[in-house]
Amino acid sequence: MSFPVTLKRLCILALAGAPCLAQATPVTVSNFSFEGPDTATYNFGPITDWIQSSGVSGVFQPNYYAAAGVGFIAGVFGTQTAYINTGDISQMLSSTLAAGTYTLKVNVGDRADLGAPSYSAALFSGIDILDSITQLDFATSNNGWIEASLMFTALSNDSHLGSSFGIRLARTGGGQVNFDNVRLDYVAAAQQNVPEPGSLALLGFGLAGLGFMRRKHAN
Repeated sequence: MSFPVTLKRLCILALAGAPCLAQATPVTVSNFSFEGPDTATYNFGPITDWIQSSGVSGVFQPNYYAAAGVGFIAGVFGTQTAYINTGDISQMLSSTLAAGTYTLKVNVGDRADLGAPSYSAALFSGIDILDSITQLDFATSNNGWIEASLMFTALSNDSHLGSSFGIRLARTGGGQVNFDNVRLDYVAAAQQNVPEPGSLALLGFGLAGLGFMRRKHAN
């Protein structure tokens, strides 16, 4: 029996269940692009909705310093970014930790005039780091923006479930580091790897296709 290649692929996907990843739900990150407070150049804080450590940090207008060789003209989202010369900034989220998978994404900026920075981005609960990503430096002279991301799965037996948690961004060495466009998505454990209606329709289509081809072959 010989089936067309396209039909074969559809049938294989359908019979396999063709699971689709569930739709991620955004978790609210306040002042995610650091547009507050508004400043024409930069400040040394406060940063709206973020907690600054004892280091040096604030909000920054990259386009103001474009002529000085800063490697980016403006923020990835909006016109301002957060900058950290020393220390870290953090935000406690309004949600509590639930079983499922969290994906944190943040754009990280490297100023051409201050040298390559080292940085980290983390999810934390209390004094515990749930997960983190650390970049020793921009491997090449990036002089611009990259996207850093991490994926953390809270299991059903995680001792932090139901607890407050947050995001921490830090400079760990090198030159000034800039952060922008902080995003956090969540997929509940019960939603993961569950076939969606489209997958079930594909299953029916694949089975119908197999039946049709068998009848055609029999004739």
